[in-house]
Amino acid sequence: MTFSGDLSFVNDWNFFMRNPAQRFENLVATGAYAGTLEAFATGVKLKSRYEHLLDDALARKQTTFWASGSKRVIETAKYFGAGFFGVDWQDFADLQVIPETRKRRTSTLTPGKTCRKYGDNADGNGHDYGARMLYEWRGHYLPPIVARLQRENPGISFTEAHVYSMQELCGFETIALGSSPWCDVFTKEELESFGEQLGMYFDHSYDPELTFLHVEYARDLLHYYKAGPGNPYSGAMGMLWLNATANLLKEGPEKAGSLFLSFVHDGDITPMLSALELFPQSIDLPTTHVLRDRMWKTSDVIPMGGRIIFERLACAAPQYCWDNAEFGYPNHKYCTPPAEEYHVRINVNDGIVGLPGCEDGPGRSCPLEIFMGRPFRCVPYRIVFQQNSVIAMGQSIGTVQAKAVTGVLAQLRDVHGTLKTNDSLPEGILTIWTDKGRESAELIVSETLTVWWQTKGKVGECGLWWRCLGGRQMRQRVFRMRPGKETSLNLIKIVSAKLKGRSA
Repeated sequence: MTFSGDLSFVNDWNFFMRNPAQRFENLVATGAYAGTLEAFATGVKLKSRYEHLLDDALARKQTTFWASGSKRVIETAKYFGAGFFGVDWQDFADLQVIPETRKRRTSTLTPGKTCRKYGDNADGNGHDYGARMLYEWRGHYLPPIVARLQRENPGISFTEAHVYSMQELCGFETIALGSSPWCDVFTKEELESFGEQLGMYFDHSYDPELTFLHVEYARDLLHYYKAGPGNPYSGAMGMLWLNATANLLKEGPEKAGSLFLSFVHDGDITPMLSALELFPQSIDLPTTHVLRDRMWKTSDVIPMGGRIIFERLACAAPQYCWDNAEFGYPNHKYCTPPAEEYHVRINVNDGIVGLPGCEDGPGRSCPLEIFMGRPFRCVPYRIVFQQNSVIAMGQSIGTVQAKAVTGVLAQLRDVHGTLKTNDSLPEGILTIWTDKGRESAELIVSETLTVWWQTKGKVGECGLWWRCLGGRQMRQRVFRMRPGKETSLNLIKIVSAKLKGRSA
């Protein structure tokens, strides 16, 4: 087989990895972008930043760190350990390897392995969801490139999968060797032509910069729907790690320890970001065109060697003073005793990221007591709706179970029920939430509270995934309840199309 045109280099090209059977999916060990070098350098950098915490951990002999049971993850942890603890790290630190298996059930490191519904992908929205959405996107931007390569090589049959693999080779070979001839297969002209077609079809102005984003966008789609905010199981999987981390932060260094270091795959970081609602998308990423003004970019969120750090900050609490001048004793001054307030700050890839709705503390931090409520609000609670009947739920919101919901919401009338939060929860939050749809259904409840939930399709004139109300575009809202209080929820008006639900 002989290749021609832009693929003529393939005739003399050799796969960049020696012994691929042994080295496939391993950590890159050489070159300017070596993962070994980056892991070691990251260890040195964080040692410089958190040396006081390292000294405390060494004094307490709390130097265990963890890695999921993948060879490249383990190697990353070891090179990091050499930079962070020192080249003789094995003398005073202990690396614990956690197997990546379903048998562990609720593993915080690799929740995707232990969440059965996600792994089985029985409903099509599990582990393979991202690949399916990527496949849809490939069908929009790759056909012109496939056609060109086919014209240059009439005796060879090309598919979209072949061309996408070439683009993947461009990236991975560049990481391994510093450059790749595969990157030269794709021409600027056809990319600009593709951008112009998008501009005509979707009625937005053409910008040449946009034409170079679609390869990056393919990766964004893959991770967004595979284990990120676009996957319905993502928040629940991320809650495992978030809940464990929140408890450690609450206990503080005196009880729990000063440092906790874990190493996992990029797909195990994204669920935790979903649970925290970081990098929120007001609308899901479309598969028909590049959503330019998006928060979710893989290169920002989970680049090679990406990391997220939770910092527990101890800050001086405001001190209040007063005197008794009004009683004739102006020289006597009284002050509250010095105290500390604790905050949580999130660092994503060396950039501080504010927690949505809670970033008013020092350095965009969130008060610890408020942060502790996040694990209870990160997973949408599915509520059972039955037509023309009463919803009776006297238990905690967090234990309410869902059933599959089907039918036309407009048939629901005068539905009411009582919800009660658990006294142990800092705040109960009820989110009226459906499965994967995006066509808005408006639920107006008592006390002038409007709750939104989203189903699939286009509604009104506000565009995709929105519902017009009073000329404004409204996002989904939540219904907050105070601890130990009962609140009646009366659905008095429903505007909707069809709704499909799924069992929890």
